[in-house]
Amino acid sequence: MEINDRLTQIMTSKQLSSSAFADFLEIQRSNMSHYLSGRNKPGVEILQKILTKMPDINADWLMMGRGEMSKIEHPDIFGEYSRQQPAPQAQAPVLKKVVLNRKIERITVYFDDGTFQEFYSDSKK
Repeated sequence: MEINDRLTQIMTSKQLSSSAFADFLEIQRSNMSHYLSGRNKPGVEILQKILTKMPDINADWLMMGRGEMSKIEHPDIFGEYSRQQPAPQAQAPVLKKVVLNRKIERITVYFDDGTFQEFYSDSKK
């Protein structure tokens, strides 16, 4: 996979157009077009901008194509919550009973660039 393919994969995963990606990186749109077409390869400054502005991108993947795109793994937060068992006690506090009887349906994470991502429990998929 070439660098232009990796840039396209980043844009797809972040749901950005080439223009929005160029604006986000504060580079000329024509330069981004050249990178995406394979006409030019991005220099160190551009790669640094991507890694600075998108800290979840794996630098080794971006530059060399090795490993996974994202260096942050997304744990199964709902599965872990549902597997928790209360510790055996003579009488559980009332708060624990209330929390254990409630189920998480959705978690929404808002990012500083105005986008968001929602995570749903298995029952809502």
